[in-house]
Amino acid sequence: MKRYIYIAVVLIGGLFSACEKEIQLDLNSANTKYVIEGMVTDQPGPAIVTITQTKNFDADNNFPGISGAVVTISDNNGPETTLNETTAGRYESTVVTGVPGHSYALKVVVGGETFTAVSTIPAIVKFDSLYVSNEVLMGDDRRVANVMYKDPPERGNSFHYIQFVNGRRTRSLFAENDNLTNGRNVTTQLRVYGDEGEENPIVTGDSIRVEMQGINPGVFLYWFSLQSASGRSNDGAPANPVTNIQGGALGYFSAHNVQVKTVAVP
Repeated sequence: MKRYIYIAVVLIGGLFSACEKEIQLDLNSANTKYVIEGMVTDQPGPAIVTITQTKNFDADNNFPGISGAVVTISDNNGPETTLNETTAGRYESTVVTGVPGHSYALKVVVGGETFTAVSTIPAIVKFDSLYVSNEVLMGDDRRVANVMYKDPPERGNSFHYIQFVNGRRTRSLFAENDNLTNGRNVTTQLRVYGDEGEENPIVTGDSIRVEMQGINPGVFLYWFSLQSASGRSNDGAPANPVTNIQGGALGYFSAHNVQVKTVAVP
């Protein structure tokens, strides 16, 4: 089935637009786990990996970065690149620029443990257009951004959207796959519900920018399980999200393509 995810997010650093702290979900005391969040895109700019650790539910909400890790990324058609630690727990490299169809392997060595992950950048599905419509959400009239694209005949396409209003990222996260829309013309509404909508109401004159990321199914599964873990679905008891990282860490590693469109709200 086609699934949508609407989740409040917390940004770690201005450039890493998909770092979620809702993964700290274990309510009882437990051994800490490393949380690794990484991305490689087909756009200019650094590949980024952040490393933190979980905390118990009753601890403060401060998640300091973990320094001293050795972080490398390798392309299936290229050499291994070591990322530099730019701030505590944040590792970057401007050398790695992703290519659709290529697979990227992440390796993190920290605290005597080794973690690995592999992610492939999907083929680009053209982001055809972006427009704003008037909708009724939760009984209120709201402006909603709409993304349009033609889904390819091949199954397995998945997408993650990031929305900005006047340069400020909205708190909700949006992701979908093509299980019910395979091969069709698709219009996806980036709906924001409840108090999240109050933070960034869209009004006439606003500038809306949407980043459309083509992600692989494994990364989509992470976002979907994060929704279940946050308690915003009826898919079972809360649990840590499904990760594509091997070795016992939480988090995800996403190699994806990126397209961006901007529209003025009429």
